[in-house]
Amino acid sequence: MSETSEDLEAPLVPEWPPHLPQCCPPDDAQATSGELWYFVFNTPPIADDFLSAKQRDVFPNHPPCERAGLSCYRTKNEMMVFAAATAYLKKKFGAAHAASAILTQEHGALKATPHPGNAGHHTLWLRAAALAAAPALFR
Repeated sequence: MSETSEDLEAPLVPEWPPHLPQCCPPDDAQATSGELWYFVFNTPPIADDFLSAKQRDVFPNHPPCERAGLSCYRTKNEMMVFAAATAYLKKKFGAAHAASAILTQEHGALKATPHPGNAGHHTLWLRAAALAAAPALFR
């Protein structure tokens, strides 16, 4: 197949967002599949709802790859139990809303990353195109 001048001029879209460290997503992450739950601050969600801890410059002591991903949960119940039990989240996420999306392997990668008192925590790494579409994916 020969390349046309149009093909040569088309910008290449990176597979993963540029803020991810080279080690992300990690080799032991699984392809996304099924429903995931995530905290958003706007209804409907906007792009700023999908900034990572790295991009927001928070949680500096967390592993770099986790900081570059998004915190999410497999079930709404896991997310709400954690939020209800955590004074920090009650203060920080008082105005947050639960949003969910049905994701497939094309959207990205997921890894269980439990924290003390937060057994249901997962880290989600969305591919660049899925991250750009995240406000439409999560409702």
